[in-house]
Amino acid sequence: MSASLRLEAGVSKPTGCPVVVGGDLNVHVDPLEASAARLSDLFHTVDMKQHVMQPTHQAGGTLDLIVTFSDFRQRPQRGSTGHCV
Repeated sequence: MSASLRLEAGVSKPTGCPVVVGGDLNVHVDPLEASAARLSDLFHTVDMKQHVMQPTHQAGGTLDLIVTFSDFRQRPQRGSTGHCV
C-alpha cells in the first residue's frame, strides 16, 4: 500500500477540535521540486491545505510547514480549558 493510501485511510476529520500539523517536514515545497508535487497531491487527497507561502530556510526554500484541513477557520483564543490544545 502506498504512503498516500495509508495516510488517506488513517486521516479523518475530527469533530470539535481543529487539527494543525506544523514543523520541518524536510520536503522542499518549491514549485519545481517533484517531492513538492507529491506532497501537495497527498494534502489534496486528504483535504488538507499548506499555509506557508514564503521561504523558511536561510538559503531560500520552504521547509517549515503549517497544514490544516481545508475548512479550518482560526478563531480568537478566549482562554484555554485544556481542550483542543
